[in-house]
Amino acid sequence: MRELIGNSNLDLVLNEILIDYNLHSKEIKIAAEMQYKTGCRANDLLDASRWSLLWNGNLQLQPQKGNNIRLFEPLDVNDEFYDSILNNAFILDKLTYRAYSYYIELAMHKFDFMILSKMITTHLFRHNYAKKLHVAGFSDVDIQYKLGERRITSAQGYINSQITWIV
Repeated sequence: MRELIGNSNLDLVLNEILIDYNLHSKEIKIAAEMQYKTGCRANDLLDASRWSLLWNGNLQLQPQKGNNIRLFEPLDVNDEFYDSILNNAFILDKLTYRAYSYYIELAMHKFDFMILSKMITTHLFRHNYAKKLHVAGFSDVDIQYKLGERRITSAQGYINSQITWIV
């Protein structure tokens, strides 16, 4: 039976997956944690050429799809990910989107997350991030900025998405 999953339950399940589930490798676990903490798209996250270290120690991400640049403080990201950019030795350089997606799907398969009639796996982290920001009191414009979205309607799509799962 399909049922809407509430924001707090979604966050709990994703935390459980990050902490308790064997995600196959250290790199996949780092990538999943980064998606959870930042709401980055997997393709952006896994592409070293999109990331740069700024003079003040923050990280800059130039997202795909012509979206706006995103900035992250060191505390916003996984320590090993940050160190790999700092040392110019990108820790996720051998991880492909296909492999990452495969192992995240394995971790999430029992929950069968969907938006409308479409299965969702790695992008679920982005929806969760937007929803957490909204619950924390961020405005739609602030969430748009934090997601790097060009249009407010795109950010609102993440905030208001109705995610179902199998119960």
